[in-house]
Amino acid sequence: MLEFSKIDKELEVYKNCNVLIFGASKAGLKIKHFFDRNGIKTIAFVDNDADKVGCQIEGINIFSVDQCIEYYNTHTDTIIQIGSTYEKDIVRQLRERGMNSFIWYSEFKDRLASLNRYRFYEKNTKLKAYFGELEWKRLCLNESEKLIDQLVNGDMENINMMLSAPKVGSTTVIDSIERRGISMWAVGHSYAYMNDFLQHLVHEYPVKEIIGVCDPIKQNLSLLFDNTHGEWILPYYDLEEYWNRGGDVESIFYKYLISDMTDKNCCIAEINRRIKTNWLVQDFFEQQIQPFFGVDLYQYPFDKQKGFSVYHINEKLDIFVYQLEKLNGLSKEIGDFLGISDLELIRGNDSGNKWYKESYLNVEKSMPIYKEYYDRCYSGKYIKHFYNDEDIKEFKNRWARN
Repeated sequence: MLEFSKIDKELEVYKNCNVLIFGASKAGLKIKHFFDRNGIKTIAFVDNDADKVGCQIEGINIFSVDQCIEYYNTHTDTIIQIGSTYEKDIVRQLRERGMNSFIWYSEFKDRLASLNRYRFYEKNTKLKAYFGELEWKRLCLNESEKLIDQLVNGDMENINMMLSAPKVGSTTVIDSIERRGISMWAVGHSYAYMNDFLQHLVHEYPVKEIIGVCDPIKQNLSLLFDNTHGEWILPYYDLEEYWNRGGDVESIFYKYLISDMTDKNCCIAEINRRIKTNWLVQDFFEQQIQPFFGVDLYQYPFDKQKGFSVYHINEKLDIFVYQLEKLNGLSKEIGDFLGISDLELIRGNDSGNKWYKESYLNVEKSMPIYKEYYDRCYSGKYIKHFYNDEDIKEFKNRWARN
């Protein structure tokens, strides 16, 4: 079974193992306390700080990296839990020393955030809907504050915004623009966070909107994993499939992410109903762009060869649509659209830099792509409108092996 994580709801990955916590810090101590509450013994802390080595935290020794290596090589079933925000450097250090049995700090945090919620609502079922409503209000307030901030700190004459599906290069575009001191409203992938007043307010201003498109299967799989972490939205936490060992990737993908969840009673289905989208790029124009802007972009030709098009819809709306596959070469074009000279696009929010990278790559390589879904992705209106036959053939060949 393809899994999201090493961590299951019973925490079996730690039990009957020799557990070392790399990071003699507040973060490491919090992990130790969590282990204590769940009957998991911490053998030692590990730290690069020579001043800490040889000391103790709550009676637990602090090892040097060399001591960690010696222990790792002489004790089978040893696992290292990283307990530091400097985890990328620590991961590199561990791999260079041949220690590959470790768990990222961000993996621990993301997985445990979902597990804590899962455990809490199992015991407090009546509070699930109440807290869900509070979380929704918090998300809506956050989007409202971002819009007001854009107006107050921008030029107050127009709105630069990006209402686009997730995993289409949005972070790259937005962060690169904001590095130049230009205000950009990063809408949370749905207009539904805005109340009627804010929606009407947006339409009173001249708007420059940027939208990304990409290979649908690539986006859908990337979204599947991106949903496993986040500060607020934890869409899989109440799915039994998510707690089947480290999480049944294939089951969640086909049963929930890409399926019609109209009649399902779970967190991800409720989120989709509230935000009025499933976040799938192939459905996004009909679910979000057309309802909010009142524009059917499928009626406008797209330059498939250049990989972008600019649409002057009316005096208050201009739209820039780009292919993610060609985004790296569109710095000047996006800059011209927004009136920014010498814009440089710097890549951001890359799945390759996340804790789930290895699981994600394994899924890309190994997960079966069902024929009905495959055919739907590459024969629909979305793909034919934004990509030429050569592009579609390349996408199809990429996934045909699955």
